[in-house]
Amino acid sequence: MKLILLLTFIVFSSFSQNILNPEKVNSIEVDIFDNIYILSSKNNIKKYINDSNNILEYTNLEYGEITKIITENPFRVIIFFKDNQNIVFLDKNLNELIYKINLNNLFDEKIVDISNYSNLLFFLSEINEIFIYDITRNEIINSKKLSLINQSRSIKIFSNNNKIFIVGNSFKKILNHELNYIFDEKNQGDKNVNKLIFDENKIYECSKDEGKTTIFKLDDSFKKSKIKSINDSIFNIRKNMIITINKGILEQHPINN
Repeated sequence: MKLILLLTFIVFSSFSQNILNPEKVNSIEVDIFDNIYILSSKNNIKKYINDSNNILEYTNLEYGEITKIITENPFRVIIFFKDNQNIVFLDKNLNELIYKINLNNLFDEKIVDISNYSNLLFFLSEINEIFIYDITRNEIINSKKLSLINQSRSIKIFSNNNKIFIVGNSFKKILNHELNYIFDEKNQGDKNVNKLIFDENKIYECSKDEGKTTIFKLDDSFKKSKIKSINDSIFNIRKNMIITINKGILEQHPINN
């Protein structure tokens, strides 16, 4: 584990900047302060500080491959290691906090995905059960078994301030934080719905097929309308801008163009 503060020359051109020695990128995340986090295939996280030349770096080889980064709270960044079933918390400088969660001590079954809002963690297990964990109370406060046909490995969980989204290749289930169903959509023929993105009060659904990603916007009734298709599979959306990496350059483009 290490924390390195790198002072580099970053080239700004409108909404773009250089990424020195670009590696294969596994994910791009953005926090509320517009700092950008890049997870590389080398299990390394780099945090590009907004309006600054500083880059923070975090590497952890103890728990295996990093599965997911959650930056909903930039003062408590959440790192999920699925294979090792551990959750690590980082401060704003990417230092590890003392508080960690070993999921093996909480569950008999494996947790395949997690999401977060405020002090709540939402866990999805391999037997398709949702658990709500309160970080401040350090305990599970609710759970619900889902009736799903799909294998759990193709199902992902997302959450925002009042909803939990369970997304599979042919269904989407939405629950409130009390785990009551508020929407249930089945057999829509969608292929590889691999991500939901929350941008302020907007929700985007991203489906990958044949090398392209199609971005849909969900309305208040959870009906979706196509926004655009892009060639990138690794991207994020912040303040109506699509954030991508092109030939080592971190770029942002308006989503409506």
